[in-house]
Amino acid sequence: MEITFHNELDIPGGTDAFVLLCSQAEGLPEEGAIAKLDESFDGRLSALVQRKGFKGKKGQEIVLCTLGRLDCTELCLVGTGKELASAADWLLLGRSIGSKAARATWSSVALQAVRESLDPRFLEPLLRGLLEARYRFRKHASADEEDPPDSGFEAIRLLGVPEAARSDSESSLSLVREMYEAVSWCRDLVNEPPSRCTPTYLAAESDKMARERGLESKVLGREACEALGMGLFLAVARGSAEPPAFIHLSSLPTYSRGPKVVLVGKGITFDSGGLSLKTAEGMKEMKSDMAGGATVLAVMSLLPSLGLSLEVHGLVPACENMPSDRSYKLGDVLRGLDGPSVEVVNTDAEGRLVLADGLAYARRLGGTVLIDVATLTGACVVALGEHTAGLFGNDDILARTMLESATKTGESLFRLPLSSELDEQLKSPVADCKNSGGRWGGAITAALFLKRFVKDTPWLHLDIAGPAYRDKGGGGLGQGATGFGVATLTRFLLDLDRSSQTVESGASTQGETRDPRGGGAR
Repeated sequence: MEITFHNELDIPGGTDAFVLLCSQAEGLPEEGAIAKLDESFDGRLSALVQRKGFKGKKGQEIVLCTLGRLDCTELCLVGTGKELASAADWLLLGRSIGSKAARATWSSVALQAVRESLDPRFLEPLLRGLLEARYRFRKHASADEEDPPDSGFEAIRLLGVPEAARSDSESSLSLVREMYEAVSWCRDLVNEPPSRCTPTYLAAESDKMARERGLESKVLGREACEALGMGLFLAVARGSAEPPAFIHLSSLPTYSRGPKVVLVGKGITFDSGGLSLKTAEGMKEMKSDMAGGATVLAVMSLLPSLGLSLEVHGLVPACENMPSDRSYKLGDVLRGLDGPSVEVVNTDAEGRLVLADGLAYARRLGGTVLIDVATLTGACVVALGEHTAGLFGNDDILARTMLESATKTGESLFRLPLSSELDEQLKSPVADCKNSGGRWGGAITAALFLKRFVKDTPWLHLDIAGPAYRDKGGGGLGQGATGFGVATLTRFLLDLDRSSQTVESGASTQGETRDPRGGGAR
C-alpha cells in the first residue's frame, strides 16, 4: 500500500476516485478546487451542485463519472458538516469514505479539502479510518461473486498537505501502516470461531508473532499455574476440556527507563457463563470475550517498531468458561495467586477472576504501571453505550494521560468513578469478598473487585465491552471485532515513553511537578 503527498489538484494518473472534502457553508467557493474542476466539466459541476442543493452538510454526497475529463475514474464530493474539530471526527470521516470505497471497489483514492489544507494533526486518524473500513473477515466463507472483494487500498494520495507539515506527516505514515496490520490481526483473532481460537491456538499465534517480532515469549500451562497458586484463573478453566494458557510476552529494550508497564488482557476464548449459564442470545457473541487479550497482543506486536525505552510486558490469561461436572460452583470459596479469598456467587462473573490472578502476577513482575483491558461487564454498555469504553483507575495522572491518548486517536473513553460506597455490595459472610456485587453499579463493583488485587500499584482498568465488537455493521465498520483500544494504548505508551525521556534529560518547566512513576513532568 502506497501513501503519498501531492500538490493541490495534482491527481496522479490511474486514480480510481478523487474525493473532495467540502465543509458546510452558505455556498461552495467560486474559486479554488471547485472552480478548477468546474472548468473541466464545462460548468456542469457547479450547476449540478446547485441543483442537488449540495452545501457540504454532513452526509451529503455527489458522485460523478469523469469520462476522461480528470485523471481519475470518478469524482466524489463529500460533505463534512460545519467543523472537523477532533481526531474522532476525522476517524469517522475516514471510515465513511473507506466504507464507500469498499462498496465502489476503489483501490486508489486521492483526497483534498476544499476550503483549507488537510490538517496534519488529524491525518493519522483519517488514514486509520480509511484502512479500517476496508477490513473484511471472509476466510471461512465460500467465494461469492456478489461479495465485494477484500482487496484493500493499493494507493492513497493526499492532496493539499502544506509543505512545512509533510516531513512530520510522512514520519507518521509508517505507524499508520503498522497500526493497521496490528488492528487487523486483533480483529482476526476475535473473529475466529471459538472452536478454532482456543487458548492453545491463541498461545500459538502469540508465540509465532513474538518470534517474528523479536519479543520474549513464554506460556504457562495448567501445571505451572497450579505451582504458582493461580486458583482464580484455574477455577474458571476447570469446566472446559480445553487446557488453559497463561501467555506472557516481554519487550525488553537494551536500555530501559521510566515505568515498568504491564498490560493484562482478559482471554476468555468462549464464555458460556459456566453453571450460571447465559441465554442463547447472550452467548452468540461470546467468542469476543477475549477481545481484551487480543488487544494486548496487538499492542505488543507493535512495540519492536516503536523503539520505546520502556520495559513492557503483556499478559493474557486464556481459558474457556464452560459448564461441566468439573466446573467451579456457586458457593465455592477460592484463593488466587495473591489477594483476598473470593466467594463465588456468579460463575458468569469470571473475567474479573482471571484478571485478578493476572494482575497479581503483574505485581510479582515488579510492574509500576498496571493496565488491564477487558470486555468485562454489560453494565458498562448500559452506562456508556456501544461506542465508548469505561476507564477506571487509582491514579489521576495516569487516567488523565490515558484520556488524552484516546482523544488523540479518536477512540471514545470515559472515566467512571471507583465509588467506595459500593464496596458494601462485595462483602461476603464466608470470604473476604464476593466475585459479584449484583446488578446496581455493576461496572463499578467489577472495577472495585480488581482494585483489591493491585493494592497500591498505579493501575488503570479499561472496560471495552461496548466498542470491542459489533453485532451489526455501522459507522463505517462492518459486523464483528473492531480492534478498539489498540490505537489508544499504543499512543499512551508513546506518550509515556516521551515524558520519561524528558525526565531523564532533566528537562522541566518551572512550576511543574514530576510524576513519581517516571511518567514525566505534569
